[in-house]
Amino acid sequence: MSPNEDSAKIVEFLEKAFQSVQNLYSKPMHGQRTNFLMLVLPAIICAKSVQYHAIAAEMQGDVQESSKARRIHNFMSDYEIDYEFVSLFLIFMLPKSGKVRLSIDRTEWEFGSCTHNLLTVTAYTHGIGVPIWFECVAPNGGCSDEDDKKYVIMKCVELLGKERIKCVLGDSEFIGETWINYLYSEGIIFYIDIRSNQYFGYKGQQWTVAQWMHRRYKSELQGISIYGLTLNIGIKRQKLSKKVKKKPFLCVITNELSTNGILGIYRNRWSIEVFFQSIKGRGFNLEGTHLQDPLKIRRLFALVCMAFILSFVVGLQLDKISPIPLKKHGYKTNSFFRYGCDFIRQVLHQRSKIPHYKKIFSKINASFVTFIQDKITLFNAIILNKKSFVT
Repeated sequence: MSPNEDSAKIVEFLEKAFQSVQNLYSKPMHGQRTNFLMLVLPAIICAKSVQYHAIAAEMQGDVQESSKARRIHNFMSDYEIDYEFVSLFLIFMLPKSGKVRLSIDRTEWEFGSCTHNLLTVTAYTHGIGVPIWFECVAPNGGCSDEDDKKYVIMKCVELLGKERIKCVLGDSEFIGETWINYLYSEGIIFYIDIRSNQYFGYKGQQWTVAQWMHRRYKSELQGISIYGLTLNIGIKRQKLSKKVKKKPFLCVITNELSTNGILGIYRNRWSIEVFFQSIKGRGFNLEGTHLQDPLKIRRLFALVCMAFILSFVVGLQLDKISPIPLKKHGYKTNSFFRYGCDFIRQVLHQRSKIPHYKKIFSKINASFVTFIQDKITLFNAIILNKKSFVT
């Protein structure tokens, strides 16, 4: 793809963001690598794919596509990417300042006999999860290893600062006495879904969730005994459906002092599922990769996460200037991610369907510059001490 004025502006967005992160990081990324990222991220967005040939066809520059594809291949094969730098870039681009709600989950898919399994932590904002940290882990029969779970949370604490973590949300995969006690001992507020056959103590008696909910629709209890701790629990009966598999009860335990709104807060966990959907079939077709090496998969996932946050932030800025239309029921016709992703594609292909897109793109440029400057001001107010951010 031949370069144009608009593509240069998008590269400029990324350049300012990368430079801002490098100014705060003790191990800045090599210039050639950041130049590569500034070319490959818009190309991933335009290609709607993670296949090398498709990305190469969308990369800016006058060199042959075969050379571009070879450069992508070399990056994926040989480059030891600095995932702390990637994480700091994602945190820098995170629209939400202040405390964040983290969700932890795995995304898994198969290619032939190879199973890809990525344990991911996202931060909730604007109805979606923004990735903060991710690790390739071994397939383990539908659950994650205790050490893997602890490690990804430790990295988020290290990079975000414990003071910025409002709580951690996880589904019924993320239960277990060792794991729950770890979060509790670290002083991290958690909201974790448990199974319906789980026993807990309440007022001197032992109950399963199903037993306690006999003839009840919804219940919130304070001071239950479970996993050797005194916690609170929120339980709600769920409608069963043949199309969607659900367990009969949604039951969430927490070490939050208040029992008000336990289930409402836990609903934010769905934001990580929205992120996974956005980078797969609805966005970049991540599951279409033929890569099998976990190291290469993690590098690819890092690129996809960075392309995702670029699309998402552009969508947010665009919505302020040209709001996303609403459907009859009041919901937006597109997500911020999809809105930004489509706009970047249209701009780079010079066929935007948005009226007066040149004028709008100029306003987005000014808006994005303000966004970057606000982030620089915020990060300059954060003390960098042994790579831990303390607000």
